Amino acid sequence: MQVNRDQIREIVKEEFYKILFEEKIFETEIKAYIKSLIFEDIHGLRMIVKGKINNHKSELIVSEDELNFTLFEKKENIDIKKLYDQYFKGRFVECTYDTFFKALHFKHNTNEINWIQKSNNNYTYTGIFDLYSEVYHIDYKDIEKFKKKRFKLYICSKFKKGGQVITEKNLNNAYMRYIKKLKN
Repeated sequence: MQVNRDQIREIVKEEFYKILFEEKIFETEIKAYIKSLIFEDIHGLRMIVKGKINNHKSELIVSEDELNFTLFEKKENIDIKKLYDQYFKGRFVECTYDTFFKALHFKHNTNEINWIQKSNNNYTYTGIFDLYSEVYHIDYKDIEKFKKKRFKLYICSKFKKGGQVITEKNLNNAYMRYIKKLKN
């Protein structure tokens, strides 16, 4: 299975920059920036040598096990079938149970879920965030930056909203509104 190298690269770069700049490992930001560029090139070469990057197509080659991940601690005694029935009958999702199950377990070998929940005659993201918080212990107000980014990228890749592709920009805006709502 192949994943867009740029998406993974941005996530890794964000974490690396966090270490360099926020934790101030190097003396000055300019030295840190120069070292980060050198690191990026060296790391890229290492990945090509190890066969993880196809340098002609600029795609990262990873195994299925490397792609399947869990970002959050799962709650106990969650009946996914019951949740599926609730969300399917409530006309929030259009998908099979298998797709629903795999998406809730962050599997990449799944089809997309069409999210059809509406609020004021508009499709809404709120229910997607609520769904994941029914299955996992998630404090949306205090998620690590890396986990938040990875979570949002996963939603963008596995969900459609009313049949339309979910962009990261739109999801970010909805996420910020959701956080504000939680704080009130």
